[in-house]
Amino acid sequence: MQNFEIKNKLLTQENKNEIKVLWQNNFCDDDEKTIDCFLENVFENKKGVGAFINNELVAMVLFLNSKIISKNKEFKSVYFYAVCTDEKYRKKGVATAIINKMIEYCIEHRASFITLEVRESNTTAISLYEKMGFEKVGVRKNFYSAPTENAILYTLQLKKEKK
Repeated sequence: MQNFEIKNKLLTQENKNEIKVLWQNNFCDDDEKTIDCFLENVFENKKGVGAFINNELVAMVLFLNSKIISKNKEFKSVYFYAVCTDEKYRKKGVATAIINKMIEYCIEHRASFITLEVRESNTTAISLYEKMGFEKVGVRKNFYSAPTENAILYTLQLKKEKK
């Protein structure tokens, strides 16, 4: 990792243009309405964290909190629906740093697990997630468009269920 300071902070309306640029440079959705729909959740629910270097947004994780009920037990879960890093900061530890910060957040908020999805062609991200302990748990066939591609589902278990 290069020697620089990463400041993780909640994303706000002030970051909207930076978020849009990062989103458009990393995802195939460039439709303003689609992006605005996702960002509405970020701002209303304070569910986005950005990594900043020299006051520049270089990576982000947008997420949702949820609860899952199974066998009459309730489990808190966090779903990362957008994880990305500016191209010039990739393979420098930025994504690892922001995901580690999010794992800390999830543990502090007593989440049992984290779930995310990734394009099956994104081998760099898949390698990172697996290195961080995420396990492949499923496939969503033809989930993505432009181009059509499967989404690989990954989960990181934070709490072991007591038997």
